[in-house]
Amino acid sequence: MVKAPTLTEDDYRNLVYAKEFGVTGIMQPFVRSTEDLCVVRNALNENGLEDCKIYAKIENKDGVEQLESFLPYCDEIIIARGDLANSVGIENIASCQHHIEQVLKKNKFPYMVVTEMLHSMCENKTPTRAEVSDIYYAVYNGASSIMLTAETAAGKYPIEAMHYFTSIAKVALKDRGQRTEF
Repeated sequence: MVKAPTLTEDDYRNLVYAKEFGVTGIMQPFVRSTEDLCVVRNALNENGLEDCKIYAKIENKDGVEQLESFLPYCDEIIIARGDLANSVGIENIASCQHHIEQVLKKNKFPYMVVTEMLHSMCENKTPTRAEVSDIYYAVYNGASSIMLTAETAAGKYPIEAMHYFTSIAKVALKDRGQRTEF
């Protein structure tokens, strides 16, 4: 297996402009080791971005296996279910997500859940019941953040998707006993 570099030449070039454009966080994909996160932190520091947050995307088995070692080197873990499902098998993704959530809750560490949360809304004006449950349980179970991608970037109903997204999250936060003002 060929190991891709943590940061590409394009990544290094983009970091030169990151401070100028007010970047406050970097999502590092396919984190495999603490070395990956150290490379990112060093690059941020070299570009005057010492306060920039690092979001470590867990997208493969290596990332799951090394998860706890990442915590001192990043600000938030991202459970990136698309590629992670390809790595662990689609039938195992819910179990894997649950495992990651349990590890992070035990360590009181923030995490984000992403990938196809309202995918049907790329084409449909309302979400499926399964998507509603997915969002609700991600938030209810402790996610500190959730994210839409294609639904708002290229979907036919981006405003409606965001409305459902925030409404469902507010219900979950209320049921979890937390503030719901965004």
